[in-house]
Amino acid sequence: MPNAPAQVAEAVAQLRERGGSRLHRPLAWIDCGLAYRRLGLWELEEEVYAEAQRALGTGWPDAEELIRALRRRVVELNRLEARAQRVAEQWEAGCWAAAADLAREGAGLPGPDRDPGDGPWGRQAAAVRMLLRAAAGDSTLRADAEAGGSPGYASCRQLATALLAARSGDGARAAADAERAVPGLADDVLPALHLLALALSAGSPPPSAAGARYVGALTSRRLLARRHLLDAARTYQERQRLLHENRRLAAQAYVDPLTGLANRHAYARWLDRLRVGEPASVGVLLVDVDWFKQINDGHGHAVGDEVLRRIAATLTTRVRSEDLVVRLGGDEFILLFDAADEELVADRARQTVEAIFTSRWDDVAEGLRVSLSAGFAVGPAQQVDEVIEHADRKLYRAKDLGRGRLVGAGP
Repeated sequence: MPNAPAQVAEAVAQLRERGGSRLHRPLAWIDCGLAYRRLGLWELEEEVYAEAQRALGTGWPDAEELIRALRRRVVELNRLEARAQRVAEQWEAGCWAAAADLAREGAGLPGPDRDPGDGPWGRQAAAVRMLLRAAAGDSTLRADAEAGGSPGYASCRQLATALLAARSGDGARAAADAERAVPGLADDVLPALHLLALALSAGSPPPSAAGARYVGALTSRRLLARRHLLDAARTYQERQRLLHENRRLAAQAYVDPLTGLANRHAYARWLDRLRVGEPASVGVLLVDVDWFKQINDGHGHAVGDEVLRRIAATLTTRVRSEDLVVRLGGDEFILLFDAADEELVADRARQTVEAIFTSRWDDVAEGLRVSLSAGFAVGPAQQVDEVIEHADRKLYRAKDLGRGRLVGAGP
């Protein structure tokens, strides 16, 4: 996959910004974690599983509790495995104190083995946790290779006994136990554990000094390459975070927060484009909510805000993708139709006024009635300011005629 770290970073940024549904968000985080695992970036894998655990927090409905519980087990087991891979890498590099610290912290992570009813999930997590405890130097750990789960998890227990033997100075026992663990770890699901098992199994008899230097150099180069990849992946994450933040701020600068329509800043930029004749013609529809102050005074501002949001939604259904709907402020809206003739604008304007007038508003507030006054005009785009003035005169004409109507034809 070309530039996979950048692609995963983009997915992570999108999840952090928009998330998704309660059911799908944890799965998306799990996918990101597995993508980082394939890249050998276990630190980032752990981080996104922490995000997944937050997404699987409390508050799920009873009907979805089983789904939440299953996904929680997957996340917790995967997170333990990511930590085990970090520990294995540190141990292989000879950083035993760092490995012990990581393992000690990882052994305290939540996991399905804390729940006796978790069955195979608990046995699998217990095998990984046994490995972590062995790397942490837990002197109370029972050194056995009890089978549990798949061959890979049984091999985790065997590798744990190898680590216990290595810590006690029994190199021959460590090599023998590690050799037994190698086949079950050879499927690349836990590559760092596989490499650690190979390294321990190669320790008896001791290799020559030249061979040890060679293996040490290869290990150092591999770990350095992974460190560079991790640094690059973190850089990609930060870059995507900043890009999404800048996009969000830019969007906020041009969007009315109440209705989601374009605001006056976006309106000004749109007019600049029209004034240079792009496109050749423009249709303008100006809309005011009738007696809006009385709505606010009689029903409250929360009702008034909902009225504006519903009107905004209705207006957006009456335009094409190339048109613009703007909330000018208060209860005033303007629709700008690119390359529109009078028939199109008149038709959309009539539909809008009728849709608002015939809508049921009782679900917003009992006894609520809403209507619009509107005026429209069509003309050359380069003369958009004059076209807007013409539409404005039509709007006031509609108000003078009693409101709740559309005026557009004629001078």
